[in-house]
Amino acid sequence: MNKKEILNYYFNYNDFRPGQDNVIDSILSNKDTIGIFPTGFGKSVCFSIPSLMLKGVTIVITPLISLMHDQVINLSKKGIKAIEINSLMTLDEMNISYHKILNNKAKLIFISAERLLNDKFKYIIKKINISLIVIDEAHTILWGEDFRLALKNIPLFYKYIGYKPPILALTATCTNTTLKKIINYLKLDNPNIFRVNPDRKNIFYNII
Repeated sequence: MNKKEILNYYFNYNDFRPGQDNVIDSILSNKDTIGIFPTGFGKSVCFSIPSLMLKGVTIVITPLISLMHDQVINLSKKGIKAIEINSLMTLDEMNISYHKILNNKAKLIFISAERLLNDKFKYIIKKINISLIVIDEAHTILWGEDFRLALKNIPLFYKYIGYKPPILALTATCTNTTLKKIINYLKLDNPNIFRVNPDRKNIFYNII
């Protein structure tokens, strides 16, 4: 299926929102990409569709377990093979996820940045082909400066697996300073950058 057929089949939409197809095309062209889209805009479409079109597995790094869990549930309901590995899971639950990874039953793997430092995860993940790495809520990369240090170590993961797949950074908020830091911290190679106007016509202030 092409990208529009996948959009319709899995997400029940006939057309992309502005910028979504640009991000998808950029990823499929093997380019590092940054998408700056408003909250609720459908950022998951931007990585789910290329993940289904590429041969390997997509790793999605997200800062919150609750967000990770919601995304996995929503994608699984659509018939997309998405799994999560997080610190709230039991050892048996983690082993089930690892089994799915090794047996080609996972197209999207949702983790936190800290999981990239886990020896078992690294051992398992080096056995498969990673076609895309997504950093969701990419503005949280700045937390790596003094709060969640693992976020700043993401480029070390490229070195560990021995290659750098296309990187997609997604965020709803991004100053020019933050944008430069995202590019620098993630070691992005001349990324394509797509912005969408955050103005929403259905939201307004009425002061009386």
